[in-house]
Amino acid sequence: AHRGRRLMPLLARWHVRLAFVWLLAGLVLWTALAWTPSPGASLALARPAALHCITVGFLTQVVFGVAGWLLPRPRAQAAAGVGPALDVVVLVALNAGLVLRVLAEPRWLFARGAAECVAAGAVLQCVAALAFVVRAWPRVRGK
Repeated sequence: AHRGRRLMPLLARWHVRLAFVWLLAGLVLWTALAWTPSPGASLALARPAALHCITVGFLTQVVFGVAGWLLPRPRAQAAAGVGPALDVVVLVALNAGLVLRVLAEPRWLFARGAAECVAAGAVLQCVAALAFVVRAWPRVRGK
């Protein structure tokens, strides 16, 4: 039944599924902000978190998942099984960074140390991006 079709690998599917979760979270948060006539300070601080859910959580995650699936693998890399650990680092670091940023920016969970949690989330997202580039670079550099 699947002959001729290339099925999406497990980690790519997780990226796309989590991207949908982040999209819905961002839209729900954005809608809550729109329906609140005069948002308090905590809710007003949620605006960057909502945008972060949509841009990094959804857009970046979809790009990482689909690109990881579609970019051609060099034969030597595929034969050696290189990369699955980096793929896991990308998935875990990106989503852990998102969770920290979304909870810390509006100061919902972390009243003290919110700036440090936002910074830690940003570092985790940078780690995810760097791991993605390291993983994808051999696939796009050419002969």
